[in-house]
Amino acid sequence: MNGRPRLTVLGTGYLDGTHAACAASLGFDVLGVDSDTGKVSQLNAGRLPFYEPCLGELLRADTDAGQLAFAMSYPQAPRESCGKCTRGRSLRAPRSTSPAWRPLSWSRQPRTRSWLRRSPSSTRWQRCARSPVAMSAHCRRSLGSDQRNLAGVPVCVLGAAFKSGSDDVLDSPALDVAQILPGMGAQVTVHDPAAVASARRACPELGYTATTVEAAQGAHVVPLLTEWPEFATLSPADLGSVVARRNIVDGRNALEPAMWRAAGWNYRAFGVAAAQPPSRCSAVRRCAMGGGQSSSH
Repeated sequence: MNGRPRLTVLGTGYLDGTHAACAASLGFDVLGVDSDTGKVSQLNAGRLPFYEPCLGELLRADTDAGQLAFAMSYPQAPRESCGKCTRGRSLRAPRSTSPAWRPLSWSRQPRTRSWLRRSPSSTRWQRCARSPVAMSAHCRRSLGSDQRNLAGVPVCVLGAAFKSGSDDVLDSPALDVAQILPGMGAQVTVHDPAAVASARRACPELGYTATTVEAAQGAHVVPLLTEWPEFATLSPADLGSVVARRNIVDGRNALEPAMWRAAGWNYRAFGVAAAQPPSRCSAVRRCAMGGGQSSSH
């Protein structure tokens, strides 16, 4: 017995694996239990079966130190690791899908950093999560009030992961929106810097590309649904050169409205007033101030 507190984590997925590695780094003897032989083997070898910044290094350090091990069941746990971790455990962690653990998945920052900082996770999560249906309606309205549906409309969806810095699409509002749009008749193409493979497995009916430019080719509307830095720094002019119509729906409020509107884009976002066309009164006022010529009657 080494005197360290012992923790059993049931599952080794995106959230469970992060909890296990971070708890081990904080001094727990941790056993991760999973029914997937491949995952267990990979993790015991210090290799992550998914993408998560910083976690791979932490995983290898924990396993090398003997504070973290993985098994398919308690009897299979290696007794040389985790201080005979099959017995004497005072705490078993719930699954990551339970309400007690779920808030961590809503944090915008990488899970590893969020866990280790011990800061309260954001319950605001993705702004586009307010309602996937509302986001879909935003896309429709961006094409004009006469558009009752999106029949045959090419849509470029930017983002599939539930947050940047992850390839996790579990309960992703971005993917929820992407799934709703085809039901409105849209032809959807999705790009995500890390989550294309995960999204394709979850929603094989959607189209996917390896680059933003490919996804945006000929698009009539571009909803931005995951706040990746690559999307936040997109050039309005460059993107405008490949789309068919310059309509963008910023589901994460990640872009600068004035810059996109100045480049000729119809920019829409939650909480941002839609741009209004110049009124006749405004034109008359400019003329009266010497800004133009008016015809006499």
